[in-house]
Amino acid sequence: MKVLVVDNSRWWGGAEKNLQTLVDNRSNAIEFNVLSDYPMSHNITYRDFCGVRYRFDNSYFIRYLDNKYQIKGMRIFRLIYKSLYLIPSLVRYNPDIVHFNLYRSSDILDIIVCKILRKKVVLHIRSLANRIKIAPLTIKLADAVICVSKSVKQGFSFTGNKYHVIYNGIDSKYYHLVPQDQAREKLGINLTSFVIGSIGNLEREKGHDVAVKALKKIIDDGNVVVALIIVGKDSTINESETKRILTLSKDLGVQGHIKIFSISHKDIHYVYSACDIVLTLCIDGEAFGMIPLEAAMHNRPVIATNVGACRETIIHNQTGLLCEPNSPVALVQAIDTIMKDKKYCDQLTESARNRVLHKYSADAYRDSVYKIYITITKENKRKL
Repeated sequence: MKVLVVDNSRWWGGAEKNLQTLVDNRSNAIEFNVLSDYPMSHNITYRDFCGVRYRFDNSYFIRYLDNKYQIKGMRIFRLIYKSLYLIPSLVRYNPDIVHFNLYRSSDILDIIVCKILRKKVVLHIRSLANRIKIAPLTIKLADAVICVSKSVKQGFSFTGNKYHVIYNGIDSKYYHLVPQDQAREKLGINLTSFVIGSIGNLEREKGHDVAVKALKKIIDDGNVVVALIIVGKDSTINESETKRILTLSKDLGVQGHIKIFSISHKDIHYVYSACDIVLTLCIDGEAFGMIPLEAAMHNRPVIATNVGACRETIIHNQTGLLCEPNSPVALVQAIDTIMKDKKYCDQLTESARNRVLHKYSADAYRDSVYKIYITITKENKRKL
């Protein structure tokens, strides 16, 4: 069986980690190729596991189109232009299945091209219903739709046999704990502070400002020397959001306790290892969210907002703590609970790690996706 995985992403995140997990194939039954628009640092990683192809040998023009999409008519031109360059890959590699790893509404022309050439199509939806719009035609044309959580499936009101919930997988071989002192020296963090890490892209909806407000309360209580690190999980800094957070921390008088930086996905284990508590505070919820799973793999307790898929990946008071979104008071209470009871903290991390290894393993993820591949190709043979 041949599978062409379309990777439309521009940086490394949960979707890309799980694409790597998918194509790290231990079976010869499936031949994978990944199709990206042009070479980028994250998609080069896939070369260790499968073929990586590019629509465009010269990336300058498509990058220009990426930057000019707001110009009237440019978005449609870009979609048509990209879809035309999908055809050679479909003809050359002749896949049985085309898997859109990070479905976007802009994939509609690509999907139509795939169906014209009689390819099976799998859509992987990794966003909540309030984040993206889905063209009904793309859903109708798809042979299978994978949702990364029940929250995603329920949000779109999907019903029927072709809709599946498959949770992201964690491959334990990519996660290792670094001694805390070593990790803090690497990141330039005080060795003696109690370190709270608010991890996620530097965007307003990630709730980093809530962590800053909670930090103010903890410092005012004066029980412990505490530091907050805010980490953007990609290679760029969002300057406007960084400025907003720094202004807030200065207004609250806690700027000396905060460190903001971005870090490569290859070095993210230093961040988890440096922390005493990990926060993921998305205000309107995550479609899945890898941070609770990654924190568990690094034996770090996690506090998340009680919205979206975090309610699925975390069992409150057993594998982590859930608190109301956009509530510094609730966050301080959760942090205080963990800070004051090491035995309880250890129980949380042990339970969380065991649950991740059992419920969110890489093998379970791969097997679930492969079963869908087999099912839709068998359906095609029955029709013939």
